[in-house]
Amino acid sequence: MTTSQRIEINRGRGSSSAPVAASSRRARVQINVTTSLLAISILAVSAFLAGCGEGEDLQSTSVAGQLSDTVAPGGLVGGSESPGGSSSTGSSSTPAPASDTIPTSVPVAAPPQFVGYDFELSEGDFWRFRWEYLDRSCAQGSGCKTKKDDGEFQVTLGPSRKWMDATVFEVGYSGNTSYIDDGKRRSFVLNWAYIGVLDNRIVATDGYGDTPLVTLFDGRTGKWAGSGFFTDRFSSSDLFVARSVAFGATNELASWAGLQSGPLHSVTAAASQGKCETIEGRQICPREESFSYNESEYYRPGVGPVAYLYSSTASFSGGGFSSSYQTEERVSLTASSLTGDERVAIATATPESQVQLPTPTSTPVALPTPIFGPVDGEMELSPNDGNISDFSSGLSVGSGIVQVAFSNPSVPDNKWSHGITFRQSEEETFHAVFINGDGIWGHFVRGGSSGSEHILDVGRFDFATSSGSTNVLTLIFGDVTGGLFINGQQVANLDLSFAAARVPGDVRVMTGLFPTDELSGATTAFAGFSVYELE
Repeated sequence: MTTSQRIEINRGRGSSSAPVAASSRRARVQINVTTSLLAISILAVSAFLAGCGEGEDLQSTSVAGQLSDTVAPGGLVGGSESPGGSSSTGSSSTPAPASDTIPTSVPVAAPPQFVGYDFELSEGDFWRFRWEYLDRSCAQGSGCKTKKDDGEFQVTLGPSRKWMDATVFEVGYSGNTSYIDDGKRRSFVLNWAYIGVLDNRIVATDGYGDTPLVTLFDGRTGKWAGSGFFTDRFSSSDLFVARSVAFGATNELASWAGLQSGPLHSVTAAASQGKCETIEGRQICPREESFSYNESEYYRPGVGPVAYLYSSTASFSGGGFSSSYQTEERVSLTASSLTGDERVAIATATPESQVQLPTPTSTPVALPTPIFGPVDGEMELSPNDGNISDFSSGLSVGSGIVQVAFSNPSVPDNKWSHGITFRQSEEETFHAVFINGDGIWGHFVRGGSSGSEHILDVGRFDFATSSGSTNVLTLIFGDVTGGLFINGQQVANLDLSFAAARVPGDVRVMTGLFPTDELSGATTAFAGFSVYELE
């Protein structure tokens, strides 16, 4: 399973909603050689060229987030009653006389369905989790194959801020948070950048634009629209109902250290289809396929999320051939500040599908002559254009080194974003890295359509966000791995294994990615836009 959280970058302004791949409209360009930025480029990428393919991998704490213009609702949507709770039937009746009874007490709010979910969070609070993954497939005549993985990660709360009526805390991650399944990454990282507690509810938000609070668990009513701490499989269009359960000695997580037995509250989604069904007393088997799916999140009063279980099985038989598939995920709390445990450092592990990137070195290495650039220019943030403003190199490369310096535009509320697309073989097929005015960087990929979008990494870094300030982005991309530098400092390893975007393509710079960006007619200047071969 793969988390496939979407960055919605359709412009959606006015009466049209044009898809935003990089547009063909070119920016106003002025070409000159920028020797100072070339020097920055040499220093920024020398570590990679000096020792490509060896050394230690980057260790960083990402802020998980879905930088989206649309977030699933966190509350319930219900019908409305006419005033007084009455309805019209077409006949008249004499209104009942008003009661002479005078209330003698103040109405009392109904108690929460599940108590204990009004607990207090503070900066530095943490949850530490252990996880296991198993995938088993069997085919008639060729036996069975089994893949396994496991890891440990920690969720730590950072500085707080007010969002709507809640105090929410920035979410940071350390440790091994994901595994690779059939070339795609499945991550246990929370889909939102902030989490908090409000009115017996565990809530979350992107903290970006006007995104609302999303309910992860509702102890007040025990019901809420789909969302989850560990999973994105709960549909926001479905109503989920929590129930009381208990972990005992026979539970499959009972042998894991750290998860205490006792009462819990769970929310579950399940579906199944059998090959056979009973019709008028007779068993009929018209189908050649069967499947079952079950997943549950578990919460504990005063603690919050404590466990997650997922199981999916499928089988097929027909034409003298049969096959079966089984996938399982298990996540369990092993320690938390909310249960009195001490926080410990957890190293960030390297996903098994990634090649380690080299350790930075201070020894300069001369770069070859660029195959494109350096080019300086400007891109206009036009309020009357439904496309993203970009500038193309006109190349078709599958690997390389890209360097460009962006000057932040002067726009209201500092709502800007700019970045680089690469391997752009079609308008909706590319990888992209970006930074924005909120201090966030990100990496996402598309495989042929806006609906194929996957957010691969999002984080925060201390780069310049004020109007007129300049940031230098350095991108290195190979076959399945890469690296992102901001102002000469490495901030991320890039997973480039997404199969639909592995072919060579164009390299472009772009600005104004998101619907919340201010398109005021200002311009984003870029300088030293250069592309080098990766040897």
